[in-house]
Order: sequence, then structure tokens, then C-alpha cells
Amino acid sequence: MKKPYTINILGIELVVMSEDEPQYVEKVASYVEEKLKAAKNDASISDTSILSILAAMNIADELFKTENKYKERIQYLETKIEELIKMIETKVSI
Repeated sequence: MKKPYTINILGIELVVMSEDEPQYVEKVASYVEEKLKAAKNDASISDTSILSILAAMNIADELFKTENKYKERIQYLETKIEELIKMIETKVSI
């Protein structure tokens, strides 16, 4: 069941609904605030709409890079598993 949580990001208070624990909601809010502050420092922009877009772009970039690393790791592991299966089949058939 979703519960309301009050968070504060860059001085803006919001109520969000989540099924997660309060610590997790706060962790996510802190992460977003960090990304917004980083975008503000990098671009010297104070418009929160533009900062939000830049922060969202940075977060999406991190997500896609992490997904690619995950997919590469899965592919590597699948290849190793196939190699091990072939080795076992070769040993068993002797």
C-alpha cells in the first residue's frame, strides 16, 4: 500500500506516494537533489525547469550506461556457462 512522504528538494516541498520504506524514499530524494545541484554547478543555471531537464538527462545517461554494463556482463556470463557446459559434456562422454 502506498504511503505519502513529504520530501524537500532544493527548498521545494513535495508529497510523494510510495510503497517503499521512508529511508529509501529519502535516499532517492537526496540523489535527485545531488544531481540537480551538480547540474546547477555545471551549467550555472538557476531556472529549476532547465535544471530538472539537465538532471533528468544525467540520470538517464547513468541508467543507460548501467544497463549496458549489465547486459555485457550477462552476455559474458552466458558465454562462460556455455563453455563450461561443453567442457562438462566432453568429460562426461569419455
